[in-house]
Amino acid sequence: MLEHMERYFKESIRVKKTFVWVMVICLSLFLILDWVKFPTKMIGWIVPFEVITPEYLPFEAEEEYAEFIGFDRVRLVFENAEDSLAIWVTSEIGWNHVSNWDEKLTFEDGRRAYYTESGGNQMLSWRNGKEVEYAINYEGNTPLSKDELIQVASSIK
Repeated sequence: MLEHMERYFKESIRVKKTFVWVMVICLSLFLILDWVKFPTKMIGWIVPFEVITPEYLPFEAEEEYAEFIGFDRVRLVFENAEDSLAIWVTSEIGWNHVSNWDEKLTFEDGRRAYYTESGGNQMLSWRNGKEVEYAINYEGNTPLSKDELIQVASSIK
């Protein structure tokens, strides 16, 4: 009986140690993913949805990177000293919670998009298929035209 109890406690301690190590590894991995700037073409390897980078940018980007926000959201960043363009890509449809869009737009292929401008920040949001939503946030010294934002969005195919 005593031998049985001893084996039970040893097994229990082994399971608890394993659980603690798994939790430490998962937490460390999540913290590393949260702080690391990834190449924009590589971020799609980490999340369970397709991340497409734009083929067109309205300015010359000096820095380009991707950030892991969560398993349902990433942010692609393209910037220089004067301009910053962030493209949010998420599988959480309706995530940006903009209460009132300034304008509804339609792309040439029939997809709907929504545009708003607030305090020097321009935003264009649309769905790329049924499962992934994109949003472009632009901030810079000179506002972009809606056509330029649409051109960036259209280059994400």
